[in-house]
Amino acid sequence: MATGAKSGRITQQSIDAVLQRADLSDLVGGFTQLRRTGGDSFMGRCPFHDERTPSFSVNSAKGLYHCFGCGVGGDVISFVRAKYALDFIESVEFLAERYRVEIEYEEGSGTRPRRPKRRLYELADAAATYYESALQGASSAEHARAYLTERHVTQDTARAFRLGFSPEGSNLAAKARERGYTKEELTEAGLVGQSGRDFFHGRLMVPIIDRADRVVGFGARKLREDQTGGKYINSRTGPLFDKSKTVYLAPGISRAAKTAGHVIVVEGYMDVIAMWQSGFRNVCAVMGTALTSDQVVELKRLAPRVLFALDPDPAGQAATVRALAAAQAQDLDVRVVLLPDGEDPADVLFEGGGRERMSELLDAGVSLLHFRTSVLLGSGDMSDASERERIYREAIELFSSAPDGPIRREQVKRVENVLRFDTSEAEEFHRLVGAAAPMRLTRQDSWEPKRRGEREVARRVATTGAHSTVLTRERRLLAVALRLADAGRPVADGLPDEEAFSLSVHSRARTALVTGGAEALSPARVREDEELFALIAQLATLVERDRVGNEDLDTLQETFEELSRAVQLQFLDRAAGEWSAKLGTGDDFDSEAAAKLAEIKRKQRELNPRARDAVDR
Repeated sequence: MATGAKSGRITQQSIDAVLQRADLSDLVGGFTQLRRTGGDSFMGRCPFHDERTPSFSVNSAKGLYHCFGCGVGGDVISFVRAKYALDFIESVEFLAERYRVEIEYEEGSGTRPRRPKRRLYELADAAATYYESALQGASSAEHARAYLTERHVTQDTARAFRLGFSPEGSNLAAKARERGYTKEELTEAGLVGQSGRDFFHGRLMVPIIDRADRVVGFGARKLREDQTGGKYINSRTGPLFDKSKTVYLAPGISRAAKTAGHVIVVEGYMDVIAMWQSGFRNVCAVMGTALTSDQVVELKRLAPRVLFALDPDPAGQAATVRALAAAQAQDLDVRVVLLPDGEDPADVLFEGGGRERMSELLDAGVSLLHFRTSVLLGSGDMSDASERERIYREAIELFSSAPDGPIRREQVKRVENVLRFDTSEAEEFHRLVGAAAPMRLTRQDSWEPKRRGEREVARRVATTGAHSTVLTRERRLLAVALRLADAGRPVADGLPDEEAFSLSVHSRARTALVTGGAEALSPARVREDEELFALIAQLATLVERDRVGNEDLDTLQETFEELSRAVQLQFLDRAAGEWSAKLGTGDDFDSEAAAKLAEIKRKQRELNPRARDAVDR
């Protein structure tokens, strides 16, 4: 999470201005109800995981948040990145537009526009509102309303997707100019043609909205056969919209995809709308069937697994193979949903069994190799010897390039059965596809990977989680030290040595405080160190949660000294245990270990005289 290094195109001054202007509590308040707990501190239920007891803390003065339940934390930029699935630059631009900050781009930054796009976003949003109003009230939109009724689209769904209608004429352009927008801005937003007249006429309007809930373009469907142009036309490429980089998203997809762990990709706008209306909220569509690398990146930001439910006709199958290959090449876990012949998702939902049938089809999604094998086996007449020979050669090519494993072996066996190999033919086929020796793999339906993951999480919680007394004391000490340093109190001499801290990130925080003071632990200074950045977010909220921040400075100083002594003692306890294990007996007695242990006990008595008897025992 670097600033200058990874942002690249936005100046550091602009990033700092955005961080200063943005209101974290305002932003978080849009996702969860916050309760002020004193000063600039707030608590609420975590917007990143389900919980009943509020454990999500926001320090608006520092612009940091931390959840004591799931452990997420960061600043306003990281919050936007997580909630809207934006990259760093997009998050800064989103915040700049929301909080009216003019941002500047570094010289030679290339493709990023040099002027703010806020007015273009406002213009596109105003256009969507205009089209919505026309759909609801214009007499000329009657056939658009009838079309939506025919496609089973309810009024609530139409409102959720902001569906609209573009009347004939140039009313939109005229109204926009009355509000001060120029022809150049209307052109850049894709709303007018070169003549300056409205670009869309007499069509059902589908706003295309990005992850930050901004209108970036439109898809427009023809409603009469005599209309010119294709069935759908999209906004032209401009500063806001690029078809090759855009994915059409259902409302609320980011949260739905995160909850489900996957995203469903369908082929068209109306398929997305039908799926969403039937309860499948983690659904989207790519702009065309030739999936691009930029679109794959968009899908990866939503979920690690993608289910492709594209049209099952031959053209759709070929497109699905290309799309899946492109997605799999970028480490997406891809599955193909095999729809019934001649049916798209809307057909299945409203005529072919409804939501339950669609759920069954989604659950039965197959791997890319399974799908490619199915396409290959269905591509020719098995009674024709030449077709069988072609399928045989293409199967060898297909399997030779696929990694060995259970899925590949299953599909190899499938081809053997369909082509009816005898024993010698099967052996030759195995040799030609380069079948490797059996691999030790966990069965796909095994629970073992999940159990291993759960055990690992349990181990980490036990050793480094919020319930570890050792770590809790260390973090409380660092939090109080940071608060004192913020107030101008010296803390360097009172902090334990680096070796006293059990985690390297705690040691790094201690070193930064000693060498650079509170400024060294400001979010802008530590952003490159993701682990330290997350810790700072926790420290900023920890003192508020535990009410330490409400004490006067003298009381806070006493708390600091007490915690520092406790952290040193727990370090000495660990060290004593380690050296005791090395003492040995008889000929194996280690005199160096004995000397070390005696020194440790002396230090323990100095720090905690009341524990002298316990230590000596």
